[in-house]
Amino acid sequence: MPTPGQHAFSEKVALVTAATSPIGRAVSMQLGLYGTFVIACHGTSSKIDSDAVGELKKLGTLAHSVEADLGSLDGIVGAIDAVEGIYGRLDLLVNCLSSSEPGSFETVTESDFESAVREILKPAYFLTREAMRLFAGRPKPRIVNVIINRAGSGALEKALNCSVESLTASLAAELPSNFRLNTVAVTETSRNQADDLDPELFRPRSSVDADDVARAAVYLLSSEAKGVNGQVLRIG
Repeated sequence: MPTPGQHAFSEKVALVTAATSPIGRAVSMQLGLYGTFVIACHGTSSKIDSDAVGELKKLGTLAHSVEADLGSLDGIVGAIDAVEGIYGRLDLLVNCLSSSEPGSFETVTESDFESAVREILKPAYFLTREAMRLFAGRPKPRIVNVIINRAGSGALEKALNCSVESLTASLAAELPSNFRLNTVAVTETSRNQADDLDPELFRPRSSVDADDVARAAVYLLSSEAKGVNGQVLRIG
């Protein structure tokens, strides 16, 4: 895919969620290195020193951290309020969405169900909606949802990921014409570092590198993808 120009993201403001996850960190780093003012959002239980903000600051890039529970509307509003307080505007939004546990159809409890909805579908819908007031007046707002189809994921997680894909298409058709909203769908499989390693002793690693996912997201945020809207870019 094309590489964004050196100044494609210069001084744009980006909010990246799940910034302490490998994908969220990779997206934050790549955007920051392109000159974006990154606001890295992390959950209330995450360690702030594990995200990309400190590293970006060392490189001389403007970066901020925001702590918010994006599973609640109050937390979502608070995150957008924080962005407004820092910059008063927003150009790019990257929703990194995944649930805590895959869970099988037989074992998912009502609490598991509600938790998965809070972690995947709710932020994709309400964070986008609340961000609209900061997108107002911006010439080229861009939104990318990142979903992960994990190895061994259950019916609930798969269904919620499909709902995000459907929401992407629906909102892309409903939002003003200067918006672009797309999804990166990551299909993960597990593979061992070598066939002769004992899987009981060595943790399998993902077949998809976080930097590869970040490059796909950055492409969809760039002017190179100006003709792409309401689509799902599948990698894995």
